[in-house]
Amino acid sequence: MNIPAPAYERVLSAYEKLWNTIIDIRKLTSKYFFVYSILTPEEYVKVPLQDLGLIGRSLPRLSETEFIAAMQETGLDDIEQHRLFIGEKIWLIFQMHQSFCGRMMLKIIKWQEKGSLERWDSDFSGDKEDKALYQILHIIFTKEELESIVTPLPVAIPQRIQNALEDKIINEMNQMIFGEALLDFNKQVQAQVYVEQLHGELDMSDKVEIRLAKKASFQGNLNAASNIKNSYNQINSSELSTPLKETLTNLIEAVQTMRKELSPEESQTVEKDLEKLIDEATSPQPERRWWSVSAEGLKKAAEKVGEIGKPVLNLVAQMLPLLEAISK
Repeated sequence: MNIPAPAYERVLSAYEKLWNTIIDIRKLTSKYFFVYSILTPEEYVKVPLQDLGLIGRSLPRLSETEFIAAMQETGLDDIEQHRLFIGEKIWLIFQMHQSFCGRMMLKIIKWQEKGSLERWDSDFSGDKEDKALYQILHIIFTKEELESIVTPLPVAIPQRIQNALEDKIINEMNQMIFGEALLDFNKQVQAQVYVEQLHGELDMSDKVEIRLAKKASFQGNLNAASNIKNSYNQINSSELSTPLKETLTNLIEAVQTMRKELSPEESQTVEKDLEKLIDEATSPQPERRWWSVSAEGLKKAAEKVGEIGKPVLNLVAQMLPLLEAISK
């Protein structure tokens, strides 16, 4: 999907505002969730807060009115106007993030009034399971996903759920920025990518590892990752036949696997050959004299690496008659 530059800038700006709101919510919730990161349920459930010492006294003392005002100060009132550029999928995750954090904090305020805390998934009374909270979470997480978040340790469960919701938002943002084919960035670059791109501070030489649309992966810098994204987008937005689109998409993945066996110089040459091939193949009227040179370069590189290059050779062979049929 190609987005016009002005709209793309609005999307990035909306993402930054959304993320700033999430950071503010995290600052607020951290004061409430802290006790859950230290103590197990056996150590705090039904235990008088004064018996928890400094940990119990660390909880904010807010009334419901003050709590609502604090939530509004995070920017929740303003972020709605950016919904158009945030997109409905991210917006839904954000709403559930907001609902989870707000409900958890409100329950803790209520429990404070009673003088002791309850399990994170208890209802306001503390006597039953909070079915509404689970309904919120199951909108975003499958049963298996939620179990994998909740079950490893008895501590820090609210924080882990909050982190998982934020990870889903970041992943959706990165898919929008870098193209849907680039599914997983290493954690060290996920959170900074979209903000740095917005401010022009993104170092395109930063090393990343990404998982492509199927099982192939790519290790390299952000500049190369961006080129791969552009190639996918060119193919998907072109008027090529479905068989040719599928062949070219599979070729991208096979080439990334093959590049792992090449020297840095050879890998860079192959990257350029692939980019030129796709540029020409997706042009309004491909010219054989141009794309054939790039195809030949890919074949030579594939022949050099033996068995691991066979998928590239097979895909180039599949591509040739399809491309020949539309070329001049």
